[in-house]
Amino acid sequence: MKIAQISSVYLSIPPKTNGGTERVVFDLCQHLTKRGHQVELFASGDSMIDCSLQSVLPVASADDPQSTFYLEKEFEARNTYNLYRQAERFDLIHAHWPTLAPYFSSFSKTPTVITYAYIEKELHEYYRAHFPLCFPVCISRAQAKMLGDESLPVIYNGIELEGIPFNKQPEDFFIAVGRMTPGKGIAEAIRIAKRACARLLIVGQITSHLPWSEKYFLNEIQPHIGGRNSGLGLSAGLQPELVKHGESGYLICTEDEMVDAIHRIESLDRRRCREWVQENFSVERMVEGYERLYCQIAGDCRF
Repeated sequence: MKIAQISSVYLSIPPKTNGGTERVVFDLCQHLTKRGHQVELFASGDSMIDCSLQSVLPVASADDPQSTFYLEKEFEARNTYNLYRQAERFDLIHAHWPTLAPYFSSFSKTPTVITYAYIEKELHEYYRAHFPLCFPVCISRAQAKMLGDESLPVIYNGIELEGIPFNKQPEDFFIAVGRMTPGKGIAEAIRIAKRACARLLIVGQITSHLPWSEKYFLNEIQPHIGGRNSGLGLSAGLQPELVKHGESGYLICTEDEMVDAIHRIESLDRRRCREWVQENFSVERMVEGYERLYCQIAGDCRF
């Protein structure tokens, strides 16, 4: 099958630091190519993948000091245009939000799959009403429910465990990973870690294209960095799909419950936690899910 993958030009494929969506795009390109598909990626020119690459700018806009907000928007549009002007060469196009693919999809007979890395209900409803050849995919059942359509296909993002060594002996700290924005819960993690007298390692970055990110970091995060008391999830949104309570983690509803769970974390079997991820959220499982979906939409099962 001839498949075009298109990602934002903001980050390279794979990403140099953070970038969950970009990591998914990388794994899809690599594994679909290994499975015999003809894959082409439309992304920034500094992307490093085994399949063919087409780009409209040499360096991802996030890593280009000469880039501006306006140039970034221009190149996002140009990247999508570059794909759809040759869309008929492909059996299927797989777009990854927030590319502009839905707005070009109606000008081609080639179907477009779009993965909702993030989406708001208003946008989803607009896409469904105006772009009949654009087929959405959710990354969780919670997301489909939020969009008001639980019949939408759900394919979980996968992770390549081979590159993550297993360590049966835990370190003496917890990790919070996420952009420095309010919705990622970094400030809440700091507050809970302090209550539990637990060490917390924060991995994240200030997001330059979100003007409130730096203010959030300076006011809510930076004052707490430096002290010693500076795998848990709130039982909401996607968490009940990711975590099997008492086996691969703890699902909690309050901060008090989270503090208590921190003190019980060593009762979890670390090897079983890894097995749970392998069974449910592996790259292989993700790729197989997309292959089945491609077949249903494009009507081509020759793989």
